[in-house]
Amino acid sequence: DVYKRQVSTQSTWGIIITRRVNLAFKEERKYNVNDLINITKRLRAPNGCPWDREQTHRSIRQNFIEEVYEAAEAIDKEDNELLKEELGDVLLQVVFHACLAKEEGAFCFDDVVDLSLIHISEPTRLLSISYAVFCLKKKKKKK
Repeated sequence: DVYKRQVSTQSTWGIIITRRVNLAFKEERKYNVNDLINITKRLRAPNGCPWDREQTHRSIRQNFIEEVYEAAEAIDKEDNELLKEELGDVLLQVVFHACLAKEEGAFCFDDVVDLSLIHISEPTRLLSISYAVFCLKKKKKKK
């Protein structure tokens, strides 16, 4: 019932070291973003995965870029299954960076979501307001 992650790391001598990390969570049929956040926290915890604990924004920067390019490639191929997988990889990167930032006291995942919603709602609000003004002007002209 407990999920174990197999972790492979390369030592400074080029030797691949593989170990299993106990994440202490139950395997489910479906996960949500909160599960991903909690798993990421566990991987970064002192008794979590050594590789995940040593990562920084800079050390995984290239991984983030690669995942975004892979998502773009899936879009170009019009391959929804591949896009689903690649968007999951991008989401993992976003969650991981947010986890790092939270540890630094900079911001958390919820702050990222808040800003995303603000960016989405601003143009929508402006469009709605413009449409309402247009309708009012049109109504006044009919009188």
